[in-house]
Amino acid sequence: MKKYTYTESKDTRSGFGAGLLAAGRKNPEVVALCADLVGSLKMQDFINEFPDRFIQVGIAEANMIGIAAGLTIGGKIPFTGTFANFSTGRVYDQIRQSIAYSDKNVKICASHAGLTLGEDGATHQILEDQVLDLNKLQEQKDQLEYEAMVRNPETAYMVSDDEF
Repeated sequence: MKKYTYTESKDTRSGFGAGLLAAGRKNPEVVALCADLVGSLKMQDFINEFPDRFIQVGIAEANMIGIAAGLTIGGKIPFTGTFANFSTGRVYDQIRQSIAYSDKNVKICASHAGLTLGEDGATHQILEDQVLDLNKLQEQKDQLEYEAMVRNPETAYMVSDDEF
């Protein structure tokens, strides 16, 4: 893996946003979907540069996963974005049936894993995603690691415990 030099303190979500933009520039098949958290997930630069490759699904995470699975049939590489609780807990059936069962190339990206979204209460917290049998799971420790992983995705589920 390429070595990155730490230059300033940033939240991991900024790394996701920068990595998504770089992946979009590198591959025209990359598309992004979001469940009404564009600002939180730092996706605006991708949207500005590739408005036709972005889908805002609103607060409809199950639909987002189904749409992402369908996009792979046409050769797209979808990156979905929401909080960790909603990216796995709320949509487990869609992940299992529409993505994992048929080995679809969907990148499920999440922020605020575990208990880091404390101020929003238990409805926004999750620990169970760490034990799901997803094909590949990787948790990022900082913004540079998240950016590097999104730029060259081999992981099916990317999550950060970002609290910023």
